[in-house]
Amino acid sequence: MFPKHFDKIIFLQKKKDLRVYRAMEGSRTYILKCFPPESPAACRAAEDEYESLCRLSHPSIPAYFGLQMMEGLPEAPGPMLVLCMEHCQGIPLSRIQDRLDRSQLLGILVLAGELLHFLLNHGILYTDLNPDNLLVNEEESRLRVVLLDFTYCYYFLKNPEPEYGLRFSYDLDPSLKGQQLLIQELSLLTSHLLEENAFGQEEDRNSRLYALLETGAHPPDSLSLADYLKAFSELC
Repeated sequence: MFPKHFDKIIFLQKKKDLRVYRAMEGSRTYILKCFPPESPAACRAAEDEYESLCRLSHPSIPAYFGLQMMEGLPEAPGPMLVLCMEHCQGIPLSRIQDRLDRSQLLGILVLAGELLHFLLNHGILYTDLNPDNLLVNEEESRLRVVLLDFTYCYYFLKNPEPEYGLRFSYDLDPSLKGQQLLIQELSLLTSHLLEENAFGQEEDRNSRLYALLETGAHPPDSLSLADYLKAFSELC
């Protein structure tokens, strides 16, 4: 349920077609993503995001509390369509990736891949997988992952022909089918992280991991995301 009022609203950043705030209500903290009504495509993207995700309950997905017009927001030129969601705890993978060993890094990526599979089964093709959108939270000596920034995903059950452009990380092939696109997305992110963290030693180039990543970069139609994740998890 959308909070009736906020005790404090703090402006965080302005992007091309939205503003982001942190808001407090008592001891609770929220993230507000705010869209200008004069940008109907952006507002439709917010509607698709809310209507698709508010029905899902998953520890790795922020909870959604409502979508409504608001006035008087700091740094805003006028009324905005406001998407209210949970403020999730954790550290972006981009900030801690250099202090993780390869096993930890691959474990995080397996969790991310399993989440991509969950979303796909609920009509959502997540196309913006990158280290800034993965929050890592250590609980009881194990790592938990939270996925952020669902605006401009492909909500193919809700809106199969969106008016807005999708947001892609890395050089994905948009001609691929859904499962193969996610395989490629996960493979390219993994290769990028391994290279940045100097885990790509020459002696590993012929390993099962690199063979799997090469397959994932050019996934055949016969390769399912579930089978790819199973093979991936066996290497952690």
